[in-house]
Amino acid sequence: MQSELKIKDLLSYSFLALPLAFLSIPLYIYAPDFYATEYGLSLTSIGISLLFLRVIDAIQDPLIGYYSDKNSKYKINLMFIAILIAFACFYLVFQNHVNSPLIWFISCIFLSTAAYSILIINLTSFGGVWGNTKKDKTSISSYREFFGVLGLLIAVTLPAVLQQRMSKQESFEYLSYFFLTSALLAFIFFYKWHKKQIESRYKKISTPLLKITNITFKPFVKFYRIYALSMLASSIPGVLVIFFIRDKLNLEAYTGLFLLNYFACAMLGVLLWKKVSFQLGKQRTWLLAMMLAIVSFIWACLLDEGDFYQYLLICIFSGIAFGGDLLFPPALLADNVQQENKQQNITLYYGILSFIAKLALSIASLISFVLLDYFNFNAGLKNTETALFTLSLTYGFIPCLIKTLSVYYLWRLTHENKN
Repeated sequence: MQSELKIKDLLSYSFLALPLAFLSIPLYIYAPDFYATEYGLSLTSIGISLLFLRVIDAIQDPLIGYYSDKNSKYKINLMFIAILIAFACFYLVFQNHVNSPLIWFISCIFLSTAAYSILIINLTSFGGVWGNTKKDKTSISSYREFFGVLGLLIAVTLPAVLQQRMSKQESFEYLSYFFLTSALLAFIFFYKWHKKQIESRYKKISTPLLKITNITFKPFVKFYRIYALSMLASSIPGVLVIFFIRDKLNLEAYTGLFLLNYFACAMLGVLLWKKVSFQLGKQRTWLLAMMLAIVSFIWACLLDEGDFYQYLLICIFSGIAFGGDLLFPPALLADNVQQENKQQNITLYYGILSFIAKLALSIASLISFVLLDYFNFNAGLKNTETALFTLSLTYGFIPCLIKTLSVYYLWRLTHENKN
């Protein structure tokens, strides 16, 4: 079957992933630290709040996927409304004059992540029904994730740069304006692409075929388990990176540089792993990427104050490895959906994928923050050796253990498919 992809269409589709990245990892990197340092909220209360929100997501995300499929003609309208809600919440969450900070935090994070779910679930599902071949699916995923990582790079480094000249709150206000401008521009391109490539195709597989009794998850359970473990392993360092750089390494001034290198290398990783996968296949290449993540990141738990170059090297190699975690899950899910002939429920399956990613971030927050609170870690203040050792162990060692389990299950799945 011949490829139908053109570079112009790939760019029009994928560019929307750039502003959407602002609503994922950056919120979990900066918001907990902001509320811990500006309002003095305990890390345990923040972690429990995030887990509570993911319990809601357990119902919300699959339903977003299901009803998006059922009402496919309203998807574009819903996505536009979600962009406006996301901007408002992203702007409001970083306010430093709030009477009830915990309630404010929960409300803003809930609405912003709900808007993010609507946007990312539908974006990935549209990509899932586009393209004729498995190579097409990989190309679609790689373009989308490339722009997603570029968005992450901007979202996590720009505040660090701006905060050298202004307050934290002001830096996030500027970031929210950048989000709105780029999101509206990207949506215009996306809308034109959708009218041209997807609108008629998606109508053919929408409402009439959607029966909840026809939905099965059995073929996807092993894949979802691997993805959940891999995301949990990646999320723990994500929620602790600001604390680790500032409170363990005492290198807060270089936070932007470290994050810039990590996500720039993740962008390179997406391109690298895409080329390798054409030779080895997606599953084997993802396996290699995860093994590189373990080998490169385990050394983080041994770092001490002032270890600038050592940590920079870890950021480079673990960033390249992270590119595989971004590229392959949505591409593999698209392959599985096509293989099982379940395109009529594709947005629901991507809804599950979105829920797993957010659940992993919340469980990572809960585990990390409760552990640090238990050992009396204080964000931005002087800490005991025990507290800093706990930070190092949680940041560097525990994620590698979890990643090893993910590698084991992926190796088993690869072996089963080979046979």
